[in-house]
Amino acid sequence: LRSLLKPPQNVEWNDRRTRKIEFPIAGWQYYQGDSIVTSLRKGSKVYLVQEPGNEFDSNAVGIFFENNVKLGYVPWHLAQDLSYRLAIGSVLETFISMIQPAAPVYNRAIIHCRFTI
Repeated sequence: LRSLLKPPQNVEWNDRRTRKIEFPIAGWQYYQGDSIVTSLRKGSKVYLVQEPGNEFDSNAVGIFFENNVKLGYVPWHLAQDLSYRLAIGSVLETFISMIQPAAPVYNRAIIHCRFTI
């Protein structure tokens, strides 16, 4: 929670009640993103799901597309904050803000997330 007091550079403050953040999908190459990349569009809704039982990180937050297609994870340095935001119900929207099928795997899709503070 303390890291929220000093936002990273990729955070934009919208007003006094919400903020948005954009980030790449971590682990894209290990999940199903490439198999459906042609179905993904700018604005496609994605879902963030807490994974407290994750063996590597109890704050892990998975990123899913429709039909439970797993795209990867929220990057580890943002996972704790976003996991907390999911737990308290403050995440308002998440969608793909950029999709580049030919880009390096760490930059194929960028997620936009807006939440209340």
